[in-house]
Amino acid sequence: GIQISNGTYAGRMVVPVYSVTLAGFGVIYSDDGGSTWAYSAADTSSTGSTAEAQIVEMPDGSLKAFVRTSSGYVAERTSIDGGVSWSEEKAVSGILSTSYGTQLSVINYSEEIDGKPAIIMSTPNSRSGRNSGVIKIGLIDDTGAAGADRYSIDWAYEYQVDGTVGYSYSCMAELPDGTIGVYYEKYDSWSRNQLHLKNILAFEKYTVEQLKAAQ
Repeated sequence: GIQISNGTYAGRMVVPVYSVTLAGFGVIYSDDGGSTWAYSAADTSSTGSTAEAQIVEMPDGSLKAFVRTSSGYVAERTSIDGGVSWSEEKAVSGILSTSYGTQLSVINYSEEIDGKPAIIMSTPNSRSGRNSGVIKIGLIDDTGAAGADRYSIDWAYEYQVDGTVGYSYSCMAELPDGTIGVYYEKYDSWSRNQLHLKNILAFEKYTVEQLKAAQ
């Protein structure tokens, strides 16, 4: 989850959760530091698994969620009311996904990249199993439009983590020195043939310059 830093809902804590039906995308949110929480069933219409969302903040305090689906793509949704309601999903360009999907990780970066606010995503990029891990840098563009269409993401850089080796669930963090740490399953966790492999939880870290140089 995140705590919103800017705009009308600054201070609100927003945490993505499984909704009560269909393993869908929902959120809980708190305006009093976590003492009380409200719930929003953000996805009530999907027939596939859209849980395991990750949320990042845009410069004006609006939110974007990047969501696992069972539709063969990663979905992007936007909230302009602090996570209570969300726009219809749209597919994120340049990312291939299996029919059953995979959890991904996405974070805001603390500094501008190429003069723009930025987010960083870790995800498999393959239609054939949970393979071909990538770390992508998305530059946030202000389109000048209002509401949910105000910001677009330019996925300007892509770093190939591990070639064709399996790449499943992952978790990223920005470390104190500005490098990006990623902890991930270095195997295809959907494959029954790989479930009992050993030494497959890998931790690696990269500078932004390394991630950009791979382009």
